[in-house]
Amino acid sequence: MRDSISIEFPVSDTALIEEFLETSLNWARQIRHTRLFEKTALPTLSERDEFILEQGDESLHFKKWIGDGQEAAGLRYARGDDAQGVIWTTECVMTLAPETSSVILRGSCLAQRPDATTHQPKKPQLVRLLLDAGLGGHDAEMQVRLTPHDLLTDDTDLHEDIRYGRAAHALPIILVSRGPQPHDARTLGDFARQLSGMAHVVTYPSVDFTARVAAMPGPLTPRGGAIALALPGKGIVRRYFIGPSLPDWNAVSEAAENDVIRFLSAFSPRHGMDWTELQDRHARAMRRTLGDESFNAYVADFNAELGAKDARIAELGEELAALRNQAQTAEYDQEDVSARLHQAEADFGALYSGELTDRLAKLLKIASSLRDLSARDAAALAAVQDVFGSSGKARALVKAIKRAAALVAVLGPSGYEIGRTKTHDVLTHPAGGAAFPNITAPKTPSDHRAGDKTRRTDYQRAEPARSLRRKRAAPCSGAARDRAVRRDGADAQAFLGL
Repeated sequence: MRDSISIEFPVSDTALIEEFLETSLNWARQIRHTRLFEKTALPTLSERDEFILEQGDESLHFKKWIGDGQEAAGLRYARGDDAQGVIWTTECVMTLAPETSSVILRGSCLAQRPDATTHQPKKPQLVRLLLDAGLGGHDAEMQVRLTPHDLLTDDTDLHEDIRYGRAAHALPIILVSRGPQPHDARTLGDFARQLSGMAHVVTYPSVDFTARVAAMPGPLTPRGGAIALALPGKGIVRRYFIGPSLPDWNAVSEAAENDVIRFLSAFSPRHGMDWTELQDRHARAMRRTLGDESFNAYVADFNAELGAKDARIAELGEELAALRNQAQTAEYDQEDVSARLHQAEADFGALYSGELTDRLAKLLKIASSLRDLSARDAAALAAVQDVFGSSGKARALVKAIKRAAALVAVLGPSGYEIGRTKTHDVLTHPAGGAAFPNITAPKTPSDHRAGDKTRRTDYQRAEPARSLRRKRAAPCSGAARDRAVRRDGADAQAFLGL
């Protein structure tokens, strides 16, 4: 996998620098999620030979140069990706010269840190926009364009030039043959558009033409719907057809595209200027125009401006780091609150899992009924109530108390122990305190009314706000009293306070 892509194609003799810059600027405006143009007013491109736009981790640099009978202009767009630790760059320069005029475009993925993984960049959309603007020029016998070149039945001479590498001097040529099942026109159009600016896509007119050129001596031509790659000066060097290694058209077209990119990036000779050479020539022209002293002052001002921007970037980086720390702290606090809530439930000694949150929900409901609440207070309570919803387990515990043969059978797993005196049964909890009140039950008929009073006092201690109606006299034995508690679910619910 390569971490860069390099493209060069001839441009039209009527191409203008201003048209190139305007198209490039339109491309920059169309970049997804760009913020370069939110606050900065762009100068008129014809008034300046250099300007820089910067916003956050994005930068766009334009330069223009005239000299030695040539004219050139270019841009460099860079965008950082902190998550992946890489910088994506796109450089594009158009050179207008008497002998040859061309556009060089290079896309790169540069690592910012040692552990970063670079990726292969795709062909920038800028190529399509430049060709849409009519800047594609002639490449020997071929025209740089977005659509396929359809050969005619009598174009055998042109086909021979393609076979031997004479039809184009800058870009490779992809030959697409005709088979029993011809390729869809839309498929070929998309293929030519994908390779536009990188290769010329040439299609055969018919199956008969395919058979006729295949019978000619010389380099083997594609047949049966296969395609072939012809390089400038070399001719056909490889054929691609559907088979075990390339099972479908997508695999065939992708293999051909990868070979085209490899040729353009590593083996194709360069004719125009790239961004580095444009910068060098622009700096030399500035030195000659301003003189050494003025040029040095210009460079010092330029470096000071960059230094100020670097300092601002560092400040923004520190602010971003602070915000991230705050976010991590907030996340930690949220986790800490959850851990504390679980610890509080353990310390509370819940009779069942979720009892603490059930009681918090009840308290929130009581608080929301207060009359002196402000609108914001009521909204805050409503929001928190959604968090502390009822678990529904309290109702199950009340039913268990009502069904149990003895109250201690239900409350015993929570730590309650039964103690017997001469006249009373007393359920006590080792932890004691307000969270675990004692429960007293009468045993003798003589304690009939006193037992009723004692029981009422215990329930009122568990829920002071509740007014209990007069209860029926307790039976003489503890088991009989437990049956009375089961018959009256309000008693159990009063004890739980839910």
